[in-house]
Amino acid sequence: AGGPRLARLAAEVADGVLWPALLGRERRDEMLLPAFEAGARAAGKDPRGLAISGGGFVVTAPDEERLGEALGEARRAIAFAASTPEYRAGVARAGFGDEAAMLHRLSREGRWAEMAKLVGDDFVEAFAVVATWDDLPARMAERYAGVNTEIAFPADVATPDDEDRARETIGRLRAIPAYGETGRAVGEAASGADGR
Repeated sequence: AGGPRLARLAAEVADGVLWPALLGRERRDEMLLPAFEAGARAAGKDPRGLAISGGGFVVTAPDEERLGEALGEARRAIAFAASTPEYRAGVARAGFGDEAAMLHRLSREGRWAEMAKLVGDDFVEAFAVVATWDDLPARMAERYAGVNTEIAFPADVATPDDEDRARETIGRLRAIPAYGETGRAVGEAASGADGR
């Protein structure tokens, strides 16, 4: 659900919501989360009993070298998503409207190889958490604590050491407070209060 109507509808009729990957925090907190909460209330549901998942790219790897590779792939994915008209308003709201227009033009011209170059670090930061596994739980908590009930951990486990480190990272990710667990009252998303 990338818009307020779908966020509201998801809370009314489903077991939760899956936010799109290309979603900035401001749009999520000021538009989608309040709509989701309103939909739950309209259906007589407690929004804390519903699932909230997605809402941003997660770019991670066990070390800086592999993180650099993953970041290159993420720039291409963000560029592709930002080139589509349905994401234009959200990308513009995050401050990258000119880039979105250029990405759309390049996609229509088939100039795919050039698109990732328009996705700078600030652009990535608006729509992604980028961190090594050691730093990932803290960065994920900054973005998702008190909002999501589920978060993604796209782990590329290549060695037994990676497997052990992935298990440890997952344990730390599980400790991030879910929606309704941070002291942020339901309905405070629009005001920016989050209790963190």
